[in-house]
Amino acid sequence: MYWLGPRAAHVKLADGTALPLPRPLAVAPGTQVTYGIRPQTISLGGDLAANVVLVEPTGETVDAQLNLGGTDLVAILPETARLKAGDRVALAFETARVLVFDPATGARLI
Repeated sequence: MYWLGPRAAHVKLADGTALPLPRPLAVAPGTQVTYGIRPQTISLGGDLAANVVLVEPTGETVDAQLNLGGTDLVAILPETARLKAGDRVALAFETARVLVFDPATGARLI
């Protein structure tokens, strides 16, 4: 993922998908970063389009393996989320809980 510039509020995946940041980063445009989001902080109904790869019911929740812009991720969703492999879903991230790291040093940037 790449930082889009000093005033941008997103990082960009290789396919151009823009992921939200809680605040701008103080790094040079084009700097590679590692973007972290916990599965519990992903929900349905936002503006990020993803493909459902696998759905695993776990009782009160569903573990959904997803592909977002060529990147695999897992979301833990309520059991009421009626998903199946092959579905296209809209996701939202709890932006305040996003973490960003320097991949070279592991230092947390946000």
